[in-house]
Amino acid sequence: MNYNVCRWCQSFKEGCCINEAFAIDLSLDISPFIEDGKLSESIQEGFGSIKFSEVEKLLASTKTSKKLQAQVMKALHEEFESVKVSLVESIDKSVSTALQNFEFPETKGIWINEPSNFRCEHFR
Repeated sequence: MNYNVCRWCQSFKEGCCINEAFAIDLSLDISPFIEDGKLSESIQEGFGSIKFSEVEKLLASTKTSKKLQAQVMKALHEEFESVKVSLVESIDKSVSTALQNFEFPETKGIWINEPSNFRCEHFR
């Protein structure tokens, strides 16, 4: 049996190597993601191409002309596009604030997959 592996090292606790030689700042900085507009882009993609199929079905079930139905649907889509800008802005602001105020858990060390087989250069 090899005792020069992580499993027997004094720096190995609860499945993690807590050796100071591996001290890495793993704090999560999401500011660039938010400031670069990636969050807004993701939210916009989430909206995708929204279809108002229920409205279309309701219009089709009425005795209005196809031309009027098309006009109503066009107006609905245009209105939604104008509202979507403020929706994305509002959601972006709320999610950004929530993420920045969230306290992500601190990392206690580096997880070792196979502590019985792995030996590092800092074995103690």
